[in-house]
Amino acid sequence: MGTRILLLVAGAVVAMAQSGPSLDPSASAPDYVAITPQERIQRVVSNTIGPVNVIAGVLTSAQSTLSNSPPEYGPHWEGLGKRVGLRMSGAATSGLMEASFGSLWGEDPRYFRDSTKPFKNRLSHVVRMTFVAHNRSGNEMPAYARYLAIPGSAFLTNAWRPDSQTQFSDTIGRIALSLATHIIGNAFSEFGPDLRRRFSRNKNHHGTGQFAPVVTDHHLAR
Repeated sequence: MGTRILLLVAGAVVAMAQSGPSLDPSASAPDYVAITPQERIQRVVSNTIGPVNVIAGVLTSAQSTLSNSPPEYGPHWEGLGKRVGLRMSGAATSGLMEASFGSLWGEDPRYFRDSTKPFKNRLSHVVRMTFVAHNRSGNEMPAYARYLAIPGSAFLTNAWRPDSQTQFSDTIGRIALSLATHIIGNAFSEFGPDLRRRFSRNKNHHGTGQFAPVVTDHHLAR
């Protein structure tokens, strides 16, 4: 259970850190700039071997090594290396699948903030954007590439996973975990900039007795 929770938190941090520019869906379509092929490749590379992802991978793999999960890898340094490699191969597989499928029909996987709306609406937006993407014109569409990539990679990686992780229930668990970390990552992307501004302003007003308001975005950021 502890390993699952650590995986969830670490995955969310990675999703938050690698989610790309925060874009506002309230902006007009002419202001939208579609994701480029180079940006798709950069996302895959960053989500696989970016510093935040590597650190998260080592931490979660270390926890799994301590609990000897999967047992085939053993509780030693070699086992740690195998677990890190397994995690990175899973991230690369999912990222490549989503980027490849999405490029066929212009699906943009970047997260769009809804920063001008009330908190309840933004919270709903966080969950919804796990299942929604944007097309080349900046209009919303179902995230078909993600629908294919998350389950597809979960089953495909069974080809090189230890036998103890290839049961159907294990695969479904990885799919659910991936969706959960995506939702939490969206939440960090949505509310993180507001929190950073709040803490920054509180620091600047330290000792003045003033409470800094949260500044909301009203423009399309690149």
